[in-house]
Amino acid sequence: MDKIMAKRNYIRNPREKVRHWGAKELCSIFGLSYDTRKENAKLAELIFRAVSEDYQVPRSYASIASRAFLLKGIGEGILEEDSLALEGDIVLTHPLKSLSDKENILLAAVLTGMRTHVMDGAGVKEYLKKMQVSKKYVPVVEAAMESVQLAEKQAIPSEEKCPGGRKAGCSSFSGQLELYVSKQLDTIRQLTEKTPDYGDPEAIHDLRVAFRKLYSVTEVFSHYMKPRWSFCYQPQLNRNLKRLGALRDLDVLNQKQIVFLEKEGISPDVFPVWNKITGERREGCLTAMDQYFSSDEFPKLAAAMEEEIKRGICTPVLHRGKGACIFFPEEVKKEGVWRAVMKIKAQKNWMEGLLVPEPVLHKLRLSFKELRYVLDFFREILDKEEAEMLEAARLFQEVLGDLHDETVLLQEIRKLCKKQEKYQMDPEERTYLKKFEHFSEKERDRHYALFEKHWNAFCRKYI
Repeated sequence: MDKIMAKRNYIRNPREKVRHWGAKELCSIFGLSYDTRKENAKLAELIFRAVSEDYQVPRSYASIASRAFLLKGIGEGILEEDSLALEGDIVLTHPLKSLSDKENILLAAVLTGMRTHVMDGAGVKEYLKKMQVSKKYVPVVEAAMESVQLAEKQAIPSEEKCPGGRKAGCSSFSGQLELYVSKQLDTIRQLTEKTPDYGDPEAIHDLRVAFRKLYSVTEVFSHYMKPRWSFCYQPQLNRNLKRLGALRDLDVLNQKQIVFLEKEGISPDVFPVWNKITGERREGCLTAMDQYFSSDEFPKLAAAMEEEIKRGICTPVLHRGKGACIFFPEEVKKEGVWRAVMKIKAQKNWMEGLLVPEPVLHKLRLSFKELRYVLDFFREILDKEEAEMLEAARLFQEVLGDLHDETVLLQEIRKLCKKQEKYQMDPEERTYLKKFEHFSEKERDRHYALFEKHWNAFCRKYI
């Protein structure tokens, strides 16, 4: 405690710049349940009134004890474990409307003292000295700490906790992120623990969506999350997505082949070499998938991520070498949307030349995907324009996805045509492969025309 506090210096803000918060509002922002704590907070206040005579402090400071009960644990899931002694800083940076400046500082000392468990009178005195508050208020802090501890022993059982120490129905960004990640992990576990049929395209689709959601939020919100998510978990999630993506690409090739054959009114037998190659590749992908999910590799990854959630996903409010992180959902949403739109805007410059390279379209699709996942994560607090933007992002992800699928198909057809002699392909299959290629080119042109139509409207409105 002494080592941490010795490094802290505090500068008083001009009073006109200070923003004050309601206790309920602050609980909501940081994921604490005000409604389930308020009765026990009153108990802490009553206890303070009872012990105030022993500490020889005015009973009027009882509100500090009730607020301390409400805000106890406010730093969990946000501050690093070794920085939890600075929990009081959250009150110093988010002072309560219901308390005076001096009372807010005393409340910060109470929260810090309860967190360290070693903050004796001397520690409190040193803390308050940094805040330019007289040592005569040390007994107030000690009385409030004892009141909260006694109230906890007599408290009515509180609500169940959700992962990371946040409460069910949390509205803080960090709490929402923890719940979201936990939900995707549960979905993946359910899809892989039962004897799954990985040969079923629908099962692969559901599994891929869950992995995509999990990977996307850890990527989109990486600058809010502890570094371990970026350097350890993201690469592993990405490898799983590639495994699932390879299988999904083969299923798409198969679906497009069916559409082509039905249009031409011919039998699948005209593609013996094509069917053999894609069939063998799919079997290889299925075997690799089954081996991976049958091993303990993914369970270990899931267990490690769940353990990380318990310790809190997000970075500290302040951490060395970086600016303050934002944990208010509305502000995180605005910043996330701005980042994604800026990436889309950057791609726009590549869309106005003589030719449009397909990799540019793929990059644009990834930018729209990022926009979609940011907006989808904050679905409950979207305004009308943001809701419309979410629908547009979905549309572009689908249209550009179709374009990408046709590109993959054309690459596969052309690759096989170059190796036709190696596979001793008969003339009939070569003829139909060429027809399949022309069919795919027309489909790609059709998807691009649809993209252009919506792209121009999107640029006029948002770019």
